[in-house]
Amino acid sequence: MKRRSKKFFQISLTAAIVMIAAACFSAYVGHEGERDSKVLLSAYKAIKGTALDDCGACHKSGKVPDPQKPGAKKDSNSCDYCHAIMMEAKKPAKLTLNRYGADFMAAGRNAAALRSIEKKDSDGDGYSNIAEIKALTQPGVPTDVPTEVPAPDITLSQNDLQKKIKPVTRWVFLNSTKSRSGDTYSKWKGFRLSDVLAAAGASKKTVSVDIISIDGYMKTYPIGDLKKMYPQGAPAAGLGKDKLGDCGWVSYGPGVRLDGKPLPPAEILLAFEENGKALEPAAIDESSGRLEGDGPYRLITPQKKIVPPDLPQFADAACPAKVPAKHRFHGDYDHNAGDAIRAVSAIRVNPMPKGTRDPDWRQNAQKRLKTQSIIVFGNIK
Repeated sequence: MKRRSKKFFQISLTAAIVMIAAACFSAYVGHEGERDSKVLLSAYKAIKGTALDDCGACHKSGKVPDPQKPGAKKDSNSCDYCHAIMMEAKKPAKLTLNRYGADFMAAGRNAAALRSIEKKDSDGDGYSNIAEIKALTQPGVPTDVPTEVPAPDITLSQNDLQKKIKPVTRWVFLNSTKSRSGDTYSKWKGFRLSDVLAAAGASKKTVSVDIISIDGYMKTYPIGDLKKMYPQGAPAAGLGKDKLGDCGWVSYGPGVRLDGKPLPPAEILLAFEENGKALEPAAIDESSGRLEGDGPYRLITPQKKIVPPDLPQFADAACPAKVPAKHRFHGDYDHNAGDAIRAVSAIRVNPMPKGTRDPDWRQNAQKRLKTQSIIVFGNIK
């Protein structure tokens, strides 16, 4: 019911991407052309900045193939589900819509359409769409109803966390698809995400967690992923601007070893420093709705499949000829920078306790960034 991360890049608009954006109501504007978001907010001004100001208003979550377990599937949030269905499986956009989103589309996909389906109970949970909108529950999700109460939550500052757990430092390679910052070899300092959950009192029955950026973008991680140490490859040298000029795209943190030896294994971190510098608090640009900045926390996820740096997807046409084939763009590479959520504001611990819904984690979200705090909610003690 929420969704991540940095929105500073511009996406090349294909018809599929436009359709994802058009059906998405979220404050998250990582995709261009959020026309339906404006329609929803103009019709229901009171929902701005609430749980309904989100992709989950009309997109559904679901199960997607688990790349670590061939033939198996894993739970995913609405953001990941849309990408899996449309961009990876190349299936129609309508398959990503929940019942409310489908009703909105069928009624004409405009302000009049919203009004025309107000008395309808799209998700069949016994409450009309307008009753759910007024209660700030999702009209397209049958398990989200007005009688639910906010789930338990705890807000933890960096000082709170440091009193309970010890930070670690890891070199991690982040491979990007389109980011202007390119691929990076950086030294990150932060807390093991598994330790953060323990400090927050997460239940031993936790199945997965949703890591949520201040802008609503999210990624889902099975609890087992948080307990792993991931092997890493050896840093590839000679791919920076000092060697390749404008075609260079790799940044090397000070002190990274280029001796052909693999980086030490690393786990998933909630990082607060990169190359010895604290991550500055991010902010959402009010004029564009885009997220600017990384901190104070960024999720750092090592590659699950070791691959070398590859050119950005939209690199200049002259660049591929300047690098070996393995460093040209490969769509099937593990571009783990896309999982490195910026400006982490909240963590949802699943499964949610029966009869509960998300607390309004958006409230005071900007203040939490400035005070280096996060809110953890859901299946916690």
